[in-house]
Amino acid sequence: MNTVAKMAGIGCLVGFALLLLNRPATAEATNKPSNPQAQERVLFFSECWDNHKPETFDNALRLFQSVRAEYLDTLEAELASVEVLRIRWLKGESQAVTADYATWLATEPSPIAQGHALRYFADDAAQRGDYAKAETLYKQAITLAGNHIAAGLAAVNLADLYLNRLSKPLEGKTLFEQTAKQFAGSPIEPEIRRRWANALDFFAANAPPATQEEARAILQPTSDMPASSPLLPHAQYALAEALYLLSKPAEALAALEKACANLEPYRDQQWAEAGLALMIALQQKFERWDDAIASARRYTELFPDKNAAHAQLTIGMSYLGRTSDARATLARLLRDYPDSFPAKHAGEHFPELLK
Repeated sequence: MNTVAKMAGIGCLVGFALLLLNRPATAEATNKPSNPQAQERVLFFSECWDNHKPETFDNALRLFQSVRAEYLDTLEAELASVEVLRIRWLKGESQAVTADYATWLATEPSPIAQGHALRYFADDAAQRGDYAKAETLYKQAITLAGNHIAAGLAAVNLADLYLNRLSKPLEGKTLFEQTAKQFAGSPIEPEIRRRWANALDFFAANAPPATQEEARAILQPTSDMPASSPLLPHAQYALAEALYLLSKPAEALAALEKACANLEPYRDQQWAEAGLALMIALQQKFERWDDAIASARRYTELFPDKNAAHAQLTIGMSYLGRTSDARATLARLLRDYPDSFPAKHAGEHFPELLK
């Protein structure tokens, strides 16, 4: 997309948004009823696609369009409309999206939906370096969305802005704490805690171990949360990472096994691959060979284009107690990935298995 055209388009969209906020009619708008099943689907779809990977855009677009069609006259249908516009914008349809957004505003959508849209405008302003505008838009988004989870998501973005760009560590930390308290027990609490723990480096006054200990304390409540939020597995992975860095591998493995219990929907997320790879390594560390073999096979199924040779080596090494199985697996590694580092490693360190 042409950068100049994109910036101009963003300016138009923000202008439309602010125009709506200043119209008297906006104050008369009411929030539509929320459907719990639709809310869970919107959160789930939001977590499962990656806005940095164009190959995920079309599927995400279809999913949000399905919510919009199935749950007409609900708040989630309006939120899904915002997501559809956002994805189309990322796909390069800036001119059409500008027009469609103006049409959407004319329908006087719910204040929560307006706040949800303003969060994305604030994101764009922050990316452009207009931090003052971003701060204003985030605050307006929070006000409009009130106690809805859309407000919580806008709040954590604002907290990140305070820490990353505006050099306001106290404001950022306070906002994270307040938001976690406000949305305790909600479907987005895991995401708030993950983002809060991830931001600790920006206002850490202590050495890294102390920072990781604080991250563990922030994330610990996620270890006992029921597996009802689609945002929970990512937070559990973050907890495992903190525990691993604190040299608590057994606790890290327990957290990873929760995080990786159902990775299939998250295969496009970088954390999913990293989490499964770390789980395999820890299962080997504790000589849980059968579990490591099963996890490595699962890795090759979920991420066939990512380090498949290394996963094959993992399987072969885990079979060391069963020589015939190890020989067959490592021979397959040499056949399928002859020039890979894992194949060379196997040939150098386990030549007796390949005879």
